[in-house]
Amino acid sequence: GIVSTPYCLLYKLFTLKLTRKQLRGMLDHSDSPYIRGLGFMYIRYCQPPKDFLEWFEPYFDDEEEIDLKAGGGFLTTIGEMCKMIIRKLDWFGTLFPRIPVNVETAIKAKLKPAEPRTSGITFGEAEKRLKEEQRLRKDKYHDDDRPSRDDGRSKDRNDQRNRDDDRRSRDDDRRSRDYDDRRGKDYDDRRGKDYDDRRGRDFDDRRSKDYDDRRSKDYDDRRSKDYDDRRSKDYDDRRSKDYDDRRSRNHYDRERDRDYNETRNK
Repeated sequence: GIVSTPYCLLYKLFTLKLTRKQLRGMLDHSDSPYIRGLGFMYIRYCQPPKDFLEWFEPYFDDEEEIDLKAGGGFLTTIGEMCKMIIRKLDWFGTLFPRIPVNVETAIKAKLKPAEPRTSGITFGEAEKRLKEEQRLRKDKYHDDDRPSRDDGRSKDRNDQRNRDDDRRSRDDDRRSRDYDDRRGKDYDDRRGKDYDDRRGRDFDDRRSKDYDDRRSKDYDDRRSKDYDDRRSKDYDDRRSKDYDDRRSRNHYDRERDRDYNETRNK
């Protein structure tokens, strides 16, 4: 068969392992009777049978209406629903876990005064009786100011809606601040990185230029010095050679003149 939504929710609640406080909050919930009904079914499936009376008995006289049948057609009260859950095993084609005999006897003894109302009848007959009772209740309270849970439910819904709006607003503010912080940080990182890159490139360029200038200057200085050294040396060599040549010629001339004079005197 097709698994209904309530049983999917019951499985989820079973995996969550509700605490006693959480379960009590479901049973007294003011938003919807179906939340309360789901809590009672959770008790029937997951709680020890010996605790059934402790859970269900305070709600036997609860007059809040609930439609038990999918698609509508089985309108009853929370109190009648609680009695049906712990009295019968069949629940619209689904079986509840069996209840031990001693616990079942205690439950029947507790419900004995109300037993003639529904005991030994089928769901069809119970449905007809409940419809008739519902019609009579509507006629009775049609013109009266019947106490209702609508105002409480409306207030709770508004409070919950306001809390949700506040939480969403806080989340939006936090996301906006986080975005601005990340954006500012990224901008500062990029700006610092670009500045460091430019500074590094400028430093490297200046360093390279200074090195090239010094290298070129040193090369020119050495080249000029070498040229001057070679020029000076060549000049000195030529001068010395010319001086030696002139000195040698002068000496030769003096020797020649002396020989000529000696020969002439003889």
